[in-house]
Amino acid sequence: MKNYLKFVSAILIAAVLSACSTGGGADNPTAGTNNTGNEVTPDMTSTTTPDEIYGKSGLLKNSTVVFTGDSITDGYRVDRSDPNDLGKNNYVTMFNDFIQTNFPEDNIKVYNTGHSGYWIQHLHDAVQSFVYDLDPDYLIVNIGTNNAWFDKSPIETVEKEYRSLIDELMAKTHARIILVQPYLFECDTILDGVPTNEYIPRMNQISDIVCRVAAEKKLPVIFYSEIFRQAMDKMDFVYKPLLSADGIHPSTNGYRMFCDALCTEMKLLGYTPKFRFDFTDIKTQYGIVSWSDVN
Repeated sequence: MKNYLKFVSAILIAAVLSACSTGGGADNPTAGTNNTGNEVTPDMTSTTTPDEIYGKSGLLKNSTVVFTGDSITDGYRVDRSDPNDLGKNNYVTMFNDFIQTNFPEDNIKVYNTGHSGYWIQHLHDAVQSFVYDLDPDYLIVNIGTNNAWFDKSPIETVEKEYRSLIDELMAKTHARIILVQPYLFECDTILDGVPTNEYIPRMNQISDIVCRVAAEKKLPVIFYSEIFRQAMDKMDFVYKPLLSADGIHPSTNGYRMFCDALCTEMKLLGYTPKFRFDFTDIKTQYGIVSWSDVN
């Protein structure tokens, strides 16, 4: 009988030790998983991978890109009530052509709601149809040029209106936003356009507003001033009419340079820019983030 009791005790002790070493202990990293039918086991195989979200372009699959602003974005649209009208030979059509030609499987939709003559407040009044109704995943905002000459309100009012617009866009959309720094060429004997010189000081103030707001909101910027300055500094054959015929609206070359800067900043895969620009100094000056810092 004693031997039988010893045998039973040994079995019980072994069972207890086994339970302590394999079940529910705090030191056991597998404790509490895959033990009963009532417990939920994390299924790592069902986790969405970047390849299932991002397309070959580097942008989100099935995403919507909206360009909005004034005549510089408008780019000779015929029907301004139709966001599918992208215009002609502008940076929106160039961007769209690259996406649709190289990455049709990404199913990316591009819209243009730029409107010639618009000020900041005009765009703000139109954001429902220009932006919200289109539900953008990416939003490029280029506005402020017309506030340099048509708008006679104090510069403090312009800043307040711009901040209000950007705050609302950030609050009411889920879009990744890129701001565009507005810019005017200095007029000279080569340019056959409006006398922009008298408006340049105010334009510089508006450009400063855009850059400061971008820094505060951690939004990337495409810098028109740097694009054109570097083009003229580095390319002896480039003179102003090849970039802008009137000091305001880009030529086809000017639009191509902007598209190059935008696609490079957004790191579109497979994009080879004809023109390359370095925004390091002005980004550092204002403390502006790069696209890759926030996306």
